Order: sequence, then structure tokens, then C-alpha cells
Amino acid sequence: MTYLTKEPVVIFTHAGRTGGDTFNAVLNNVYDRKRLLHFETTMEAWTRLRDLPDDYTSILKCIHGHGAPYGIGACVNRETTYTTICRDPVNRVISQYYIYYHDSTRQMHERIHREAISLEQYAQMNQNEMASYCLGRPYYWPYEPHLNHLPKLFDIMESHFSFIGITEYYDETVFLAHKHFGWKELYFWTKSLENKKRPALEEVPEQTRSLIEQLNLVDRALYNYAFDRFQSELKNLSDEEAAALQEYRESQQVFVHLLNAGVELVNQELHRVVLQKKGMKIAILLSVPELKVFFQNYFELLNQNFGRAIDYKIYHFASSRELNRILENIEFPDYTIGVPQPGEELQLRELLKTSGARVDRLAFVINY
Repeated sequence: MTYLTKEPVVIFTHAGRTGGDTFNAVLNNVYDRKRLLHFETTMEAWTRLRDLPDDYTSILKCIHGHGAPYGIGACVNRETTYTTICRDPVNRVISQYYIYYHDSTRQMHERIHREAISLEQYAQMNQNEMASYCLGRPYYWPYEPHLNHLPKLFDIMESHFSFIGITEYYDETVFLAHKHFGWKELYFWTKSLENKKRPALEEVPEQTRSLIEQLNLVDRALYNYAFDRFQSELKNLSDEEAAALQEYRESQQVFVHLLNAGVELVNQELHRVVLQKKGMKIAILLSVPELKVFFQNYFELLNQNFGRAIDYKIYHFASSRELNRILENIEFPDYTIGVPQPGEELQLRELLKTSGARVDRLAFVINY
């Protein structure tokens, strides 16, 4: 069966220590979990994708994980597009070695300590990983990456990878991903699996860095290609898009501040909603009167400390009759935030649907 769809399935090819786990989390927020598949191994991906029923294939939106190298899309009876993130190859290898060295939950951790594997030895064992993923090793491309393979690699990147991010420019990477894949709302990010115990790049001996560089010449060529392509995209942003990128950077900083402030009462969805743009108009439908002061303080913090200029109104209701009266007179703003009593979210959601509220502009944000 051939599926006619305007949107290709997005396949995120995830090489280790490039910020991929953080990007996976972004994708998990963008796409409905029922329409997204994650694979840790290529064998798992090949096996499951070959057996996908047609009705599920037709609704699939995204595939991500270490098990999604280039070529995996051949198992999906849909148009696909690939994306990946590249990182400076020397820093990537150092980061990967030390996450294995310090994190006892990793399979490689025990071997590194049992065999006393040094960073230099590990670098010999793990060469050109980014290029391996983008060439499709081991199923689509059976060879170890070599400089002779660069024409093939660059042809794949040009023809099949619609977007390539850069780890060192993460705000810009997530912002441009919105643009490329048509995400209608902004999504923010928090670092996953950060290893604060690893040495800084400049603390690693120059001889070791030079060795890693020589062992990863294909990855270096791939990174340089990706970096130039990425910078070209940034330069080609319109004035309006450049201004939106700057606002996204500022909003990302506020997002991190709110998370670090430890506001445990609400989930991250509230922060994401209120940071969509400055000057948001937001209605809060509140049936828990004790939370009124919290929301007042929350929005005043954003307006006074971060200049968000949010126009918010809090509507309190104690019964369905009062809620219906509010809904009859409310002019629905950019977003509606529902704060029902525990267990009454579904009822409130249905009432809002029938009253004309946009379901895609509705959020429930309390951690009961």
C-alpha cells in the first residue's frame, strides 16, 4: 500500500554525545507518543519496522534513537526525511569516553574499568561514529568510514538529510528544527545526561587531542560540512526570522530559570505555553481557589523580571454552572490554562471543546 501524505516521517539519526538525548526529549514533546517510535539498536529497528501494520505506518510521525541510522527508512512504506546533530569530533569522543568512565549504568563502564582502557585506547576503538551513522553502518553501508567515502557521504547528506544541527549551537539548532519541520509552537530544552565530572577540552593533553583528530578525519570533514551548511542557514534568515531566533534564545534562558527555580507545583508545559511569545493573552480557568495567589505571583514574576508583557485573566469557578457562565462570555485568548479539581480534567476539557475553545491551545499544568 502506498500512503499519500504531505508530511514525511522524520528520522533522527542519533550519534552518541551529540546532544541527541536532549533532542529526543524535544521530539517527544512535539509529536504524539502514539505516532513516534524509539529504537536503541538497529537490529530492533529493522525487525519492528518490517512488521509494522499498514494502519500504524499511515499515522507514524517520527523515529529516533541510536537504532535509527541512515537507511532505516527503507523499512517504512512512507516518504521519509532524515535529521541529525553533529558535534566537534574531538570533543565528542572525549565526552563519550568520560560518560562511560563515570556512569556505572552504561555497559561500557565495567569494561573500561576492568581492562583499564585509557582515553587514547578508547579513541582507537571508536572512530568516525557520526559518519558511520550517516552512511548507514552496518546494514546499509558495511564499510568503516574512510576519506574515500566522502563523496558518498556528502551525497547522502545533501539528498536525504533535510536538516543538520550543531551541538555547539543548540538554541539555534532547536529553533531551525521548528522552521524545517513546520512545528507550529515553540519547544524548549534542558540538557540530558550532562557529565560535569569530565575534563574540559583544553585540560586534555594536546597529544591526545591530536590523536583523536587523526582518528576521526571523516567525522571532521562531516562536521565541517555540517557547520558550513548550518551557518549558511543562519545567514539566510530573514530579518523577521532573525528577530524570532533572538526572542527564542531569550525565552530559552527564562525557561531554564523557571526550571531551576524549582516550581514543583506546575509541570513544564506551563513554562512552555507562557513563553511562546511576548505579550501572550492567557485565560486561567481556576477551580482551586488556593492557587490564585500562586498564578498571580508567577505571571508578575515573568512580567516584572523578564519583560514578558503577559496579559492574563484568572476566572474562578466552583461549579459547572459557573463555568458555563464564564465560557459564554469569555473571548478565548492565545492560550487557555485549565486548573480543575483533581480527577475533573476530562470533564473540563469536554466543556471547553463544546464552547469553542481551541484544543491545541489548551493546557493542563498542575502536578496533582
